[in-house]
Amino acid sequence: MSDINIITKAFPEQIDTLSLVDNKSELSLYHNKNLKRETLRDITENIIKNYEKLRNFFNAPIISIPIFIFPDQKSFHLFVRGQECPEWLVGMGGRGGIKVIDPNVAEHCGRTYQDIMQVIIHEMVHVFTNLYGWKIRPLSEGIALYFAEQCRSENVKNLVTKNNINPGKIFNAKDENEFADLGGYTYSYTVIEFFIKTFGEAKLKEYFVSEEFAPFKLLGVEPDNFISSWEDWLLQTYGGKICTSVT
Repeated sequence: MSDINIITKAFPEQIDTLSLVDNKSELSLYHNKNLKRETLRDITENIIKNYEKLRNFFNAPIISIPIFIFPDQKSFHLFVRGQECPEWLVGMGGRGGIKVIDPNVAEHCGRTYQDIMQVIIHEMVHVFTNLYGWKIRPLSEGIALYFAEQCRSENVKNLVTKNNINPGKIFNAKDENEFADLGGYTYSYTVIEFFIKTFGEAKLKEYFVSEEFAPFKLLGVEPDNFISSWEDWLLQTYGGKICTSVT
């Protein structure tokens, strides 16, 4: 894959290569030479544990995924964006593979070691979803949070119980920063919960392996109806007060 060539040329003195091969998958891991061996083992086990489960859900062929572990957040930001980014950005995934910070430096950006392990799976989900084209953000992020088991119900409750909130706005966020500011990375998990409870997991899978950007046509519902039904469900499930829906 082209990304492998790019990164080995960019950091030849810093990057080691480890090929993780079992009888079903091949994964290449690129990391700083100072990465702790126990961390390398944890990452390896984490990836292999989840790879086949995700491949089956997304009906994906066997694919090689490059995984890049950066020694700190600054070098990660400079590589993926060419500039420093919001502090919450610690991982990125898609057609170019998975790029995350070393779990051992997570505390410097308000995260934990385990958080980064979950981020690795979150970004792996994006690798698979991108095989079929980009999806509407609340569902694309929601399915990644769902498989990475990143949702904390208390975080959802804290958001929902605030006054003057409008969860439906996450569907119209202009970019990832506005999406984050609106609580999108918390709410989007609940969009997946609502989807499964209302339409079933088989329909969810059908959406993600289709070329549809948004699920509404596939489900035979209007966007505003889907969003308002989700908001009603959110209120009933997590409590709180919700303002008028999307405008």
